[in-house]
Amino acid sequence: MLRNNIKILLVVFVTTIACFSAKAQGGSIGFQATISEYDGDLNGNQHHFYQFSKPKLGGAIVLQQYISPSFNLVEKASYNSMEYRTSDGLSGFKANHIALNLKLRYKFNNGYIFKEDAGIAPFLTAGLGAALINSEQDTELSSAKISDNKVAANVAFGAGITFQLNDRVGLEVANTINAPLYDSWDGINTGNNDLYLQHSAGLVFKLRKATDTDKDGVADKKDKCKDTPSNVSVDSQGCAFDMDRDGVADYKDDCPNEAGLALYKGCPDKDNDGIADKDDRCPDVYGTNRFFGCPDSDNDGVEDKLDKCPNQPGLDTFKGCPDTDGDGVEDALDKCTDTAKGTQVDETGCPRDTDGDTIVDKDDECQH
Repeated sequence: MLRNNIKILLVVFVTTIACFSAKAQGGSIGFQATISEYDGDLNGNQHHFYQFSKPKLGGAIVLQQYISPSFNLVEKASYNSMEYRTSDGLSGFKANHIALNLKLRYKFNNGYIFKEDAGIAPFLTAGLGAALINSEQDTELSSAKISDNKVAANVAFGAGITFQLNDRVGLEVANTINAPLYDSWDGINTGNNDLYLQHSAGLVFKLRKATDTDKDGVADKKDKCKDTPSNVSVDSQGCAFDMDRDGVADYKDDCPNEAGLALYKGCPDKDNDGIADKDDRCPDVYGTNRFFGCPDSDNDGVEDKLDKCPNQPGLDTFKGCPDTDGDGVEDALDKCTDTAKGTQVDETGCPRDTDGDTIVDKDDECQH
């Protein structure tokens, strides 16, 4: 009978694990040593825990599947052995429980309270299951017959801490209250179901390495930048470092120590002339592409720093200064700035008078 019940419970347990593991993003398996303390009719339900009277060693296997940053699904199979005697020595019992529970775990390392990769990760658990109870009665005050191989529903809730030793292995300690919905396993039936506190400690192993699509060392479930190149340094969220916080990752940023614009590969353009400062010969003054960011205020094709007349359109011949009448003499030296086109002029820009007779050469028939 005992073997049949155990087989049935194990089949249910394994089937449940298979169903949820197939859909889970990641999981772990844990192996724990346990010690259980009785609380029930014989001690007046006083919850006198942590006294470890007649402790007996048990064990547990715990499987987990990731659901979300805050929750894991937990399947736990445990063997719990207890012995208890009253202080007068007249009443007592020995009991073995095989408990199978399906529980939900709330993780405090969910990114809201603690970081998901926190080295110390507290948690709470609660769930339902079944218990196979085998008791040996040793009491003179029996009010109920102990039934061996009794199967009863089991309610469990608890708390614990996982100490993450590395990416794959953790140390877990926990206390779990188990409440089989059956009152007679201690030989006393008062209508108040007895319970026990299970102390557990053991190692937790991740079943498989979490998926890391971009191979940056951060699992996809935590990675907010899943396309980062594998050779790029990333932060705890899987995103490439951006030291100047300009929105351009350092590995794409030509100016990683200066806040800039994505348009210029992370480099600044202080004068907003469309030329990144690193390529701008005049980074503090609005300029043109032709002069690599330096200005040509009068748009005459002569850069201001070479233009003797930067505010008047002029000619390159005269270093940016104008020759209004086009006679080849710049205005600054031209005493006759309105000379007719085609007129020969002297060095002052006035019509030439070779013989000095006050008749300009173009009208002088006798120039000698």
